[in-house]
Amino acid sequence: MSPRIPALLFLITTLLVFNACSDDDEGPVSGNNNCVATGNGSPPVITMVSWTQAPGCNPGTPSLVTIDVAVADSDTAPGDLTYVGSISSCTGAINSSTSVFTCPQAGTYAGEVRVTDPQGNCDRVAFSFGPCQSGSVVP
Repeated sequence: MSPRIPALLFLITTLLVFNACSDDDEGPVSGNNNCVATGNGSPPVITMVSWTQAPGCNPGTPSLVTIDVAVADSDTAPGDLTYVGSISSCTGAINSSTSVFTCPQAGTYAGEVRVTDPQGNCDRVAFSFGPCQSGSVVP
């Protein structure tokens, strides 16, 4: 076997692994992206992120948007999980399983939530929505 073949195989494997683990932030992402696996316990898994607009929402008029994050973690009580997230151009913060934002209702809004358990395991999901649009993403 040529000495170049193992080096070539290493390079191809490295590229495949890098590509499989990369995140281009288009659409929902999940699977511990940008999270450090501690090897202790089971990680949280975000099973759905949903957003609900306030009744009577009008494009161009700021209004409330409720964000709900559903998470499964087999070894952590829901109250022991930490939620961190934001939505572009909106005021508020994702800091629990249900959070409320005020959005201008004038464009497309990109959001992201990260859920971490006490062992340091985490999961992350990105999402987006338009003016007065309710919906959900299931990673």
